[in-house]
Amino acid sequence: MAALQISRREKRWLVAFSVGIMLLTMLPYLCAWGITPPGMRYQWLLYNPDEPNVHLAWMRQAADGHAAFVDLFTTEPQPRMFVHLLFLALGLLSRVLHLPLVTTYHAFRILAGILLLHSVYWLAAYFFRSVSLRRTAVWVTAVSSGLGWLAFTLNVAFTLNDGGSANPDLWGLRPVDVSRGLMMPEGFTFPSLLLYPLFTFSMFLMVCCFLYLLWGMEGSSRKALIAAGLCGLILGNIHTYNLLVVYAVLFFYLLTGPNLKRASVLRPCGKVALFIAISCPGLIYQYINFRTNPIFQEKALTLTHPQPPLDMAVSYGAVLALAVLGSAMLLERKREEVFLVVWLFVGSAIIYAPVSFSRKLIEGLHIPMSILAAYAIVRLINGLLLKRRTVRSAGGGQQRRLRGVLIGVVVLGMSLSNVQFLKLVMEWVPENNASRLGALMPPYYLSEDDVAATEWLESHASEDAIVLCLPYLGSYLPSLTGKRVFIGHWAETLRFAEKLSWIRDFLGGGTPAGGMDALGESGQSVYFVYGLYERLVTPAWVPPPGWREVFQRGSATVYQYTGT
Repeated sequence: MAALQISRREKRWLVAFSVGIMLLTMLPYLCAWGITPPGMRYQWLLYNPDEPNVHLAWMRQAADGHAAFVDLFTTEPQPRMFVHLLFLALGLLSRVLHLPLVTTYHAFRILAGILLLHSVYWLAAYFFRSVSLRRTAVWVTAVSSGLGWLAFTLNVAFTLNDGGSANPDLWGLRPVDVSRGLMMPEGFTFPSLLLYPLFTFSMFLMVCCFLYLLWGMEGSSRKALIAAGLCGLILGNIHTYNLLVVYAVLFFYLLTGPNLKRASVLRPCGKVALFIAISCPGLIYQYINFRTNPIFQEKALTLTHPQPPLDMAVSYGAVLALAVLGSAMLLERKREEVFLVVWLFVGSAIIYAPVSFSRKLIEGLHIPMSILAAYAIVRLINGLLLKRRTVRSAGGGQQRRLRGVLIGVVVLGMSLSNVQFLKLVMEWVPENNASRLGALMPPYYLSEDDVAATEWLESHASEDAIVLCLPYLGSYLPSLTGKRVFIGHWAETLRFAEKLSWIRDFLGGGTPAGGMDALGESGQSVYFVYGLYERLVTPAWVPPPGWREVFQRGSATVYQYTGT
């Protein structure tokens, strides 16, 4: 292990780099805000708004004074027992500072990204003395992706299709580093930095767990082990899947050479046991939720499987190939750096575990892959430079500049799928996700009239009210109003397909299956928002008996159910 020392110059570079990257991720949001159509209001989300809307709904409940949450995207009776420490804290922060939820969300997204990039640099510094290698590691982590861009390029080149297919094949394979329906943001660092603070903060906690554990296992510092356990405790609460990966990596790392050669095998095992004892309550709590809360259980059992191994290999492309090469180089040394190799191979295998949520176990895999790829890049380029006589005879400054240029070219070449991903996302913004209406993807802009309807519901509807509308507005209503919706999210809404059929029958003037009893418990206030998207489906909808108009502005009308 290299001595863990980071100079002031390195720290200044790291701060400038991480802050710069995260400020750059704000540019797409600012561009989307800058082209907001007249009469519309931008909701400050990109790509798939349904995922962050779930997080914002939890924040809304915390801002409303609830320490435990319910699923606001479904109407089934449920206990208020789900606690999420991260979004509880962010919701309370919004309440104390009187900030819009989405403002707090993005502020934390930037902070979480900075923390993640710092932790990756420290992890690289733990193993390697080379400043060039450390910087390359964090560069590769921040921007690298796979070969999905090539699929798009070939699709356009050979089909003469201006836009190409949204999910083109690459010689029969389906890369997931950029696509419309296959993209896995949790598997790559850049999309996570751009979109989801939960992912980046969870990966930061994973790296902290490993770093503190490595320090604690190397020496006799119990404080490091306790710090690792506390990071694991929080991780187990906010993103339980990641803690399972941490446990799996540690188990296999204990079986590797560097640990078996030590005087006592029991000593590192005892330290890991202390870490597990401190961190496991978060995991146990989520298991209790799973066993006792049927709504939580049904959501957890939603199938999320990854693509086949060859598709995933293409999805990582050169960064994976270089990581495998870097692994081979490191295994020759048989030192503590083998930890990165263990993380890479355990992480690659565990996503195919026979569990419903196996795809979600991929989170964090890009980190060891990127560090190992950076190791291979630096060694290959250094070897290339040493073979060139002109470079050997040149000064150190010229050699460093040439090495930096070569590394930059390689890293930028591995970032092309992220460029394609941004292009794809920004193509959906001007059309307000119109091309994805069939997939029930929420829009980026809500009409001012629909927003006015949500503001009326927020101030006039009771806390336990149920709101009917299509999922386009229904995705936003929980965070904007704090009320429950009948249908709003493909995974969070239980029996989503049945409820979608119900509301389509309701809009079509028919008698939905189960009638009004299908909405939830009797005695609750029920409202229906006939807004922009509902009018698109049924332009001349006539309210059936028992519905009374309570609010109207422009294209948005709110009805309350009064009974027959």
